[in-house]
Amino acid sequence: MSLASKILLGCVFVAMLLGYFLAARTMRTHESWGTQAQQAATEFERLERDNADLRSSAADSQAVADLGIRQLRTRLDAGLVDRGRVWFPVAHPNPPDANGTVRAVALPNPPPPEQSLLPVVRFPQGVTPGLVLYAFEAGPGPDNRFGAAKDYLAEFKVLEANENEATLTPTKQLLPEEIARLAQSGPWILYERMPQDSREIMSGLAPENLAGLLQPPDAPPAFAPDELNAKVEAYLREGQAAPPDAPPQIVTIELRFRQNYQIPREEGEPITFAPGDQAKFDGMTAVQLIQSGAAEEINREFARPLSDYGYLLSELHQERRKLIGQLEQAQRDNTAIEEALADAQRELEYRQAEQQALQADLQRFREERDALVNYAAALEQQVAQNRQEIDATLDANRQLSNEIAASQLQAAEEIDSRTGTTTSSGEG
Repeated sequence: MSLASKILLGCVFVAMLLGYFLAARTMRTHESWGTQAQQAATEFERLERDNADLRSSAADSQAVADLGIRQLRTRLDAGLVDRGRVWFPVAHPNPPDANGTVRAVALPNPPPPEQSLLPVVRFPQGVTPGLVLYAFEAGPGPDNRFGAAKDYLAEFKVLEANENEATLTPTKQLLPEEIARLAQSGPWILYERMPQDSREIMSGLAPENLAGLLQPPDAPPAFAPDELNAKVEAYLREGQAAPPDAPPQIVTIELRFRQNYQIPREEGEPITFAPGDQAKFDGMTAVQLIQSGAAEEINREFARPLSDYGYLLSELHQERRKLIGQLEQAQRDNTAIEEALADAQRELEYRQAEQQALQADLQRFREERDALVNYAAALEQQVAQNRQEIDATLDANRQLSNEIAASQLQAAEEIDSRTGTTTSSGEG
């Protein structure tokens, strides 16, 4: 065998070894890739199932951790429908003006997520002029985490808004003390809608915790003891079975429809029920359906009447304004009465002084009267004495007149006698 044949045979042998090695390597690679492909397919199926669960969980549990994205989005949408958007935390660096108009901005140093009950939403993101907002003062909540709605402050309307701040003005006229409370309040929570009452609020709490929430120990009393106990009892019996004679105002009634029935809606198609369908209604509506023969009662549960906080606060504001107006009118009336009393007191003092002066005059007049009476008595006595003297003088005058008349008569007789004698002597 020649050298060239040997070299060629060696090359063929080396090529065979290399081909065998590459074939073995390819087989191992194929097996490895097949295993990895199978694992990837299994992992892909698991991820698909996980994604499906995340998108729409099939679990019956109502825990948030067991819900899927669609359920969570549904709950979020329901929450937004009830509450709307929320901005937290909101600062008001300058005091409000005399009308309560205030400039609102985002709090410069918001609390970290682990110390906050609410997610931080920078204000005034998404705020436009004309938007109505409900302001609550933020305070500590469970576990001392910040972000609980502490006190309701006011209802505002956005006048102006830009990317950094917004100007808010009250929709109702505020009292001076309410404006002062705005100035003294801490960071705010601004709600696009007034938070609504629901049957899940405070469910499962102990009676003492309910009483503490409804009537905080550090707040002025809002309820009488009996009224507070009645409210706590209403929360505690929420969802419990109610007797058949329970008033319809405090229950929900589950009905089974006996015939086709439709409930019209303001928008969209009416709600349709077929015979055998079951649904829960408030007590008053259920009683009407039962009386009409459209449905029959299955059972009833206690249901606390829900409160419309926006309406109640508006009514409270109007009632407070009315009471304050009445108080101001009463104060004005009281001032007028006090001024009238002061005038009457001054008039009384004047009349008393006048009475004293008149009494002094009366005393003087009495003294003068007594003096005049005494003088008149003296004059009467003098007149009587003078009359007596006059009568005596008259008597004396009459006697003297008689004597004079007698003397004149005697003298006349003597004259006549003498005259006659003289005449006789002449004739002789």
